[in-house]
Amino acid sequence: APEGGGGADAVRAYVRACLARFDADVRQYTTVPAMEDVAEVVRALGYEQVDVYGISYGATAAQVLLALHPELVRTAILDGATLLDIPIFERLAPNGERALRRILQSCATSARCATAYPRARHEAFEMIARLRRTPVRVQGTLIDAPTAAGLLQLLSLTPGGAAEIPWIAHSAVGGDWRPLAVELDRAGATAAEASRNVMYMSIVCNEPWGRWRPGRVAGAARGTFLSLLHTCRGRPATPGRGRWA
Repeated sequence: APEGGGGADAVRAYVRACLARFDADVRQYTTVPAMEDVAEVVRALGYEQVDVYGISYGATAAQVLLALHPELVRTAILDGATLLDIPIFERLAPNGERALRRILQSCATSARCATAYPRARHEAFEMIARLRRTPVRVQGTLIDAPTAAGLLQLLSLTPGGAAEIPWIAHSAVGGDWRPLAVELDRAGATAAEASRNVMYMSIVCNEPWGRWRPGRVAGAARGTFLSLLHTCRGRPATPGRGRWA
């Protein structure tokens, strides 16, 4: 994350500096070129048709492959994805808020979890509120509200990650920010290399299914713990976007 916080200018400067390190046109790191490559590989291997299985973004890519080269796909399974006409960023914050509240409610109604974390329904939101007022530095890492909110959203995607949220929030509210810092470090280490992160931004911030419309995104996020995320600010813009590019 940019040093000094998540303000718009800092995010833009950080992204520009990151992009300057690439000896490639990162605006072409999008789904259409990738699916054209897949089609070439299928033909090069001598297959007339293939069965496609896509998870998450892979299911999005599978839909693009179907649109571009339906003759190559015999069957397709889409697992854990959205259709290409769903505005994902406009759904991200309200759905993330709903998921987090359900996770905390599950803790509050579990005898063991509620005993360990009696204020589970509130502490995650208190943690974000404190970081909005004053970011903290843990072992040289500056943690602000957008960074913590992004981690909570990431953790909520898996059962194991969701189970850690009450502990992380409870520790932070009690003054121990180390569990949060450890999880942030772990997320950074297991997330993809910078090239994959740039590809992610090029894809979700430029393609029609991502549909990044700042006004609508901000309106949908208002009042949620994800309202401060700046996912596509400073993004690499793809020129000449077509139907799927």
